This record gives sequence, structure tokens and C-alpha cells, in this order.
Amino acid sequence: MAARHRVVVNPFSGNGHGRRIGTLLPGIFARLGLTAEFHESSTAEHFKALVGGRPAEPGERVVICGGDGSLNMALSCVTPGTRPALALVPCGRGNDVARSLAIPAHPDGAAAVLAEGRERAMDVGYVNDRPFASIAAMGFDALVSLAASRMRRVKGRMVYVIAAIKELARFHPPLFTIESDTFTFQGRAMMVSVANCPYYGGGMMLSPDSKMDDGLVEICVVLPMSKLGLLRMLPKLFTGGHVDSPYFLIASAQRATIGCDPAVPICADGEYLTMSPATIRIEPAAATVMVPPMGISAGAPTP
Repeated sequence: MAARHRVVVNPFSGNGHGRRIGTLLPGIFARLGLTAEFHESSTAEHFKALVGGRPAEPGERVVICGGDGSLNMALSCVTPGTRPALALVPCGRGNDVARSLAIPAHPDGAAAVLAEGRERAMDVGYVNDRPFASIAAMGFDALVSLAASRMRRVKGRMVYVIAAIKELARFHPPLFTIESDTFTFQGRAMMVSVANCPYYGGGMMLSPDSKMDDGLVEICVVLPMSKLGLLRMLPKLFTGGHVDSPYFLIASAQRATIGCDPAVPICADGEYLTMSPATIRIEPAAATVMVPPMGISAGAPTP
């Protein structure tokens, strides 16, 4: 039986890019011979209702036309380990999950994954009871994420670079305490991030070896350094060149409790989740996603 597709468009993704892409999808799906129904959400709650408001039919896939934040909302509607399969048509500002899964950035290519690709299991991280797909950040990078979300006139990955420069002027490293199933840490840090995939912040390759189907997260710690040193490290985050720095620590784990003094915001998938402290865990194979036929666990950047 041919798969059916429930396409849910977040028109607000990417400062309205989602609405523009959404208008193209019926024609693209028709050319590919894909059966689909199309819905445009009006609010976050409406989006969640469209995704999870009714049980999926046998063989039905839910296609998310939006960014990482839209996928984050969709994951909150899916019971871990159950269907439906989720698919992505990336149209946010970061699109780091799509990048990690090697899903093409162009809507034609993303839709072709539905016709030519395959389903695979994807691990889902949880901050307390809030799911995330990419990287949960706290400290400097979380503040940058929050600042970037408030910028409406800057497009693409430059929004994160500009936000980083602005936040750096007033940032002071807080005191972190990490208790995980593999290691402990106590000390000041610029940031602590828990990675389920390689990318965040619009293409920064924070954790190059992270995979989304290995049942592990990578806990990344950036130790205190001068503000000039952090600015010099930022370009290396786009290539993975920072991993050899003595200021960068990384370890794999399945679960960790992370506290901070003073308390800091925790952001993931471009969304604010909660304030520290928090318990973070990974749920293996909690979701099913569509990937290209040669899709890999942690992927080459989308074009």
C-alpha cells in the first residue's frame, strides 16, 4: 500500500519561509506522485493538534514543513517508540537536524526523500520531560540561541554569529556541576551542551562524531577562556576544528544531571526549554524519521 502523507506547515518558520515553501509543496508532491493532505498551522497549539490530534493511519507519515523548533513540537506529540514516521522539509533558520540527517535543504530534494528514501530509528533526548532532537545547550550558547530567536531582520547562520558577539560582552562563566553515568565535573565553564547530533546554531559542528541512532549523547564542556579566545574558537565550530583545543572536553553518556550557579537557561532545537538544574537522558529509537536512501547516522551538510 502506498504511503500517505499528512503535511503540517509551520508558516512562521524562518521568518515566513515556511509559508512560502508550504505553497510549493502540493505541486512538488503531485510531480512525485505522492499522496498527501496539507495543513497550515496558525499557532503552536494548532500545530501540535495537527500533528498529534488524531492517530496515524497505517502507513501514514507526518511531514513537518518547518525548522528544528517545529520538529521539537512534533516530538512532544509522539509517544516514544511508536509511529508515525516523521519527515522533514526544512525551512527554518538553523535546520540542524535536517543537516545531521543529510536531508536536502531544497524542498524538491526534501520531498524526494519521501519517494526514494527509507525509514530509520532516531534517538530522542529529554531535558526532564521535554524532548529534543539536536543539542541541549546551557551557558553562553544558550544565551546566544535566545538572543538569535529575538532577531528578525538577520537571516541564515549569521544571526548566531551576531548574537554571539553581542552576548559575549556581558558574559561571565558560571559554576557547573555534572553527574553522569560515565564521569563527573565541577568547575566554571563557558558552556555545557549535550549533543544528540553533530550540528547546532545553523551549522556549527559542535560534536562531529555524534550519531542520532547510537543510544548515547555527547556532553561537551568549553572551559573558561578569554573573550578573544572564544571569538577565535567560533569559526572553528563550523569545521569541527575546536575539538583539539585544551579548552574543549567531550564525553559520551546516557544520562546526566547538570546544575549551575547561578541558574542558566537550557535551550534545544532553537527553543527555550527550562532553567537549570535538569536531568538529561537519551531515549534510544524513540522516533522514526525518513532519511535519504544512503542517509547516514550523522551527516554531511545539506547543500
